[in-house]
Amino acid sequence: STLFPYTTLFRSIIEVDEATSLQFSAVTIGLPGGDLLISFRGTDSTLVGWREDFMLAFTVTEAQRMARAYLKDALAGSDAGARVVLAGHSKGGCLAEYAAATCPEALLSRIGRVYSFDGPGLDRAVLLDDAFSRLGERFCHILPRFSVVGQLMDRLEVPRRYVESSEWGIMQHDPMSWQVGPAGLVQADGLAPEAKTLDDAIASWLSGEDLETRELFVRELFDILGVDNRSEERRVGKECR
Repeated sequence: STLFPYTTLFRSIIEVDEATSLQFSAVTIGLPGGDLLISFRGTDSTLVGWREDFMLAFTVTEAQRMARAYLKDALAGSDAGARVVLAGHSKGGCLAEYAAATCPEALLSRIGRVYSFDGPGLDRAVLLDDAFSRLGERFCHILPRFSVVGQLMDRLEVPRRYVESSEWGIMQHDPMSWQVGPAGLVQADGLAPEAKTLDDAIASWLSGEDLETRELFVRELFDILGVDNRSEERRVGKECR
């Protein structure tokens, strides 16, 4: 790149596996000075990706395990003095947080910062530690004023920063709508009241269901969606013939 002549991209990986409900993508960016930025992708358009999102409510997913392994390999394969920044939007933010929260203690000091951009949190029933409990202020949770996804499995003690968006409602999840000024992202005065009402209702439902009930709900929901999806594929196939 002529704009960033010392920046390199490597270790790009994309994996989708319907059998294990896996959708994972990450890339490492070499920064000037030898530090690294690991970017985890959020949910794609596949049914597998959305199913895995829902699974975050009751289990550790395959994408989270891959994120942890990806970070460990990046640290092992880089200079011992190199610092690593983790970042991701939506599910990508959750993957960044999980990788940091499960990083071996001996390697934790090499993590510079972790950025979760409107990413869901880590449910205490699934994982006791989170990135904030292990990294403190090096964990940065940034959300739009109307945040829904980023408030899921929320831990109230985790600091967060709300930013303004040019969109309304759930569409504020799109980070391209977040407003930027001369000093960076434009800070909002807090979570929108309408979003808080919705978030509280979702949190109340989740807290009232055990992990087995959540798993059953997700399995039945996506079994139905899967049938509908396969039926549509068969219909399109017949029309093409």
